[in-house]
Amino acid sequence: MRAAVAFAVVAVLIAPSQARAQSWEASGLFGFTPSAAIDERASELSDADIRGEITWGVQGAWFFTPSLGAEALWTQQASAFEVGTADGKADLFTMTVRQLHGNVVYRFGRAGAKWQPFVFGGLGATFFTSDAVASETKLSMDVGGGVMSWSRR
Repeated sequence: MRAAVAFAVVAVLIAPSQARAQSWEASGLFGFTPSAAIDERASELSDADIRGEITWGVQGAWFFTPSLGAEALWTQQASAFEVGTADGKADLFTMTVRQLHGNVVYRFGRAGAKWQPFVFGGLGATFFTSDAVASETKLSMDVGGGVMSWSRR
């Protein structure tokens, strides 16, 4: 019984409701990622943060239906490990933070609307690289949302 239910759910998700409902989407993105505090730090430090900076990236998605799709998302941010004491703040070293995630995307509203809200979430990897310290890769997740605007000619 479980196998039959699982098969039915997968079939509904991957089978398009109409051939014209399938679509590709690609976009660039640009934004600001705020700093992230590091909780475990030496008692002499008042702050230890991954500094916030400009983030940019690209995404590509395949929509199985007008509302449901799968997406690959890649972003990059130039940043630094910043520490603070009573005397002020300083960067210990600079780094690049890159992410590669696979997401599920859901769009609300009617297909073809000029403004279309969406939500997404998924898993992937975050890559920290620097000339000063060894690189690290960490499992990461993302969730988000927004509103798309479609320009019609």
